Amino acid sequence: MSYSDGIITVKADYTRDMEGVECHFVLDFNRSLVRSPQAKLSFNAVSSTYPLIISNYLSQLKSFKVSFTTLSYIIMGVFGLSLTHKLIGAELLICSQIVYLSNCFY
Repeated sequence: MSYSDGIITVKADYTRDMEGVECHFVLDFNRSLVRSPQAKLSFNAVSSTYPLIISNYLSQLKSFKVSFTTLSYIIMGVFGLSLTHKLIGAELLICSQIVYLSNCFY
C-alpha cells in the first residue's frame, strides 16, 4: 500500500475475480508515529491496467512459457554452434532472431 498526492494505492494478491467487487479495509496507525483514529475505507476494486480476473489457463501458460524458452535456447545454441563451422545463413540468422525476440516480448 502506498500514498501519494491524496491517492492510496493498494497492491494485493487475490484468489478470485475482483473487478468491480466492493472491498472494505481498516487503516490502523502506529500511535507513536501518527495521532489519528482508525480509518475504515470502502471501495470498488477497479484496475487501471488489466481487469482483476483469475485465468483458468495459468498452468497451460506456464508450460507454454517453459516450452518456448527451451526452444529459444536450443535455437540460440544451434546458432552459436554454426558460427564455428561458418555454416550460418540468412535463414538461420532470421529464425534465431525471431525466436529470441518473441521470447523477450512474451
